[in-house]
Amino acid sequence: MSEYPKFITTCEEDEDGNLILPFPEELLDAMGWGEGTTLDLDIIGDRLVIREVVQTDVEQSVAVGRGESQVEGGDSY
Repeated sequence: MSEYPKFITTCEEDEDGNLILPFPEELLDAMGWGEGTTLDLDIIGDRLVIREVVQTDVEQSVAVGRGESQVEGGDSY
């Protein structure tokens, strides 16, 4: 038996054809993710691996200095 919880969700499509992968609230709470969290998604074999992208203070300072937004995608997680 796996020591990790499993979550099942269904990929949705918006009116513009963009795919949306909604995350269950339980997962967001367990991971501490919220609006503005940047995630990296990889497909490895038959699994989707999702990791939080953590920027260092230096990387954040450089992005802000270039005028880049730290929040991506509006209401997306």
